[in-house]
Amino acid sequence: MPFSVTLSFEDLDSGAPVSTTSLVFGVSATSTDGFDSAEDVLAPPGAPLSSNAVFLSGLASPLDRFSTDYRADAAIGQQLMWRIVINAADQRVGRLSWGGGFPPDLSQLTIIESDNTGTPLGGANELSLFAAGSLQTGTGPETRYYLIKATRSAGTPTPTATPTPTPTATPCPTLGMDIDIDSDGDGFSDALEEAYAGDRLNPAIYPDFADINNDSTTNILDALILSRMVELGTITFDCQHDVNQDGTLDQSDAQDLFEWSIGLRDLLPTT
Repeated sequence: MPFSVTLSFEDLDSGAPVSTTSLVFGVSATSTDGFDSAEDVLAPPGAPLSSNAVFLSGLASPLDRFSTDYRADAAIGQQLMWRIVINAADQRVGRLSWGGGFPPDLSQLTIIESDNTGTPLGGANELSLFAAGSLQTGTGPETRYYLIKATRSAGTPTPTATPTPTPTATPCPTLGMDIDIDSDGDGFSDALEEAYAGDRLNPAIYPDFADINNDSTTNILDALILSRMVELGTITFDCQHDVNQDGTLDQSDAQDLFEWSIGLRDLLPTT
């Protein structure tokens, strides 16, 4: 569950920001729970007593002051904690803010004021970091502590896709057995004319019969493509592909289409 959170701490003097410090924490796939020089950043030395100093408290001294602290990935249900330390100057307040918008595989990401042992203070409000927000620290001179808790969940389940209903196929015209006979010599087999009830040129009924590659022309190229589609099994049954209209898709459809394209059959229209 790699994630990164940036907190912004503003040192306020009479309500106006004097300085801003960024604190970054999170989980990285390449981090450990120790100090990782390539990712973790130590905070600078303590600021003068006339200003607020803020840092993430990490490992034992001297590695106990971070401005950036990444941890190793957590197991599902495991809770990670970071502690923010704010050394507040006399009569100075600070504002800690965050932008929100973090990974869905976190079931908890909160901040709460605590004592120096990490025990939440009685009556303290635990604020969520999932939405943008801020909190204002009290006046000094004193040290204040805030505990950040992140718990990994199983993640957001992938929504189950709703199956798309399979449309009911319109029955294909039945050509029967006389696919080679063209009694009137118009280029259409008698069976085809009978199946389409004389409306074979009606584009609404007979728009692209056997035009396998949909280029508005039915020719030998369609026969070759159809044969390859059957060979690879990448073909879906429909009336356009079922050239001899026998209810199946196989090489006989490609063969009939090929023979028509070289003038051996009158199965298909020639105009």
